[in-house]
Amino acid sequence: MSSAPMPFTPTLYIKTDCPFSFKVVLFLQTAGLLEDFILAEYQQGTAEGEALKLQLAKQCGGKASFPTIEVAKGDFRSESDELIQHYAKMHGIDSKQIPIIDLYQRGLFTTYIKMVKKIKASNHGVFNLD
Repeated sequence: MSSAPMPFTPTLYIKTDCPFSFKVVLFLQTAGLLEDFILAEYQQGTAEGEALKLQLAKQCGGKASFPTIEVAKGDFRSESDELIQHYAKMHGIDSKQIPIIDLYQRGLFTTYIKMVKKIKASNHGVFNLD
């Protein structure tokens, strides 16, 4: 008697202070999908966080990027907008019809990205929040 294979549960790798990670989490939560994921949170400067980053880098071919989702066994994807579109399409959701995603995209997210670019430009490409 053979047992059925365990269903695959995707793992969502996020970085605590990453606006791209937040965008994906916001979409998944708002769409009611977040509970379908194993959440792996990278916290910079902790032993657990650094171990997670190293593990993710090995699985992704050398560099860890956040957010990343293992969408299928051994299939890791990292571009936040592509991840949102992947799961929106899979579940028949029009992500543009979710007002909070649009608000975040047009407001806080855009402002944050502009600020980072200005800081990098004024510091000759160096940006560090620590």
